Amino acid sequence: MAEKVKRTYDEFFVLGWVVGIGCLLDLMANMGDPFEILWFCSATALLLSVGLFRKNTIIITMVFLMAVPAQFFWIADFILQNFGVGLGRTALLSTSGPFVYWTSLLLHVLLIPVSTYGVWKLGFNARAFWPSLGYGWGLLILSYFLTAPVLNHNCVFFSCDGMDPGGGYQVYFMRSLLTWSAVFILYFTVMRVIFVYKAILDDRRNG
Repeated sequence: MAEKVKRTYDEFFVLGWVVGIGCLLDLMANMGDPFEILWFCSATALLLSVGLFRKNTIIITMVFLMAVPAQFFWIADFILQNFGVGLGRTALLSTSGPFVYWTSLLLHVLLIPVSTYGVWKLGFNARAFWPSLGYGWGLLILSYFLTAPVLNHNCVFFSCDGMDPGGGYQVYFMRSLLTWSAVFILYFTVMRVIFVYKAILDDRRNG
């Protein structure tokens, strides 16, 4: 029986459901916003769920490459917020009720470790570079043209930690696109070097 369970158990199938359910719970918690799915974490969680179900290394690598640059400041601010010195990015979570708080936290916490595990086990796929860049640009462009500045989806109108300036959105948006692209390219380069080195070490061990 133990051998049968071991044969039928699929860790990526289970992780796919965990990430997918985490995303659905977050969408339920924010049903008042019809464009909630455009937020990076919501859309990317669904993408990662599909990638895990299919064991698609391009999709999983896409999420791995985008999650750290996109979420680093959110996670840092969340930690600082719990010590009373947050920058304001996650301040509203503490006043939004336990359901919104915990579902949002769950969604943000899942992406980085799950995608990292997927890449570590299935491999880093460098072909994810252009799909990742296109996906990131697509989310930012849709957020800019389909949502209102007051909600500031994906921080395309003004800083996530700042106040609505009431104008100058176009200049800020273009600067955001260029900044995000530069950070992503740098992160991709570093990760590619790391995983190429990992592959060399693995070959030496197995050789």
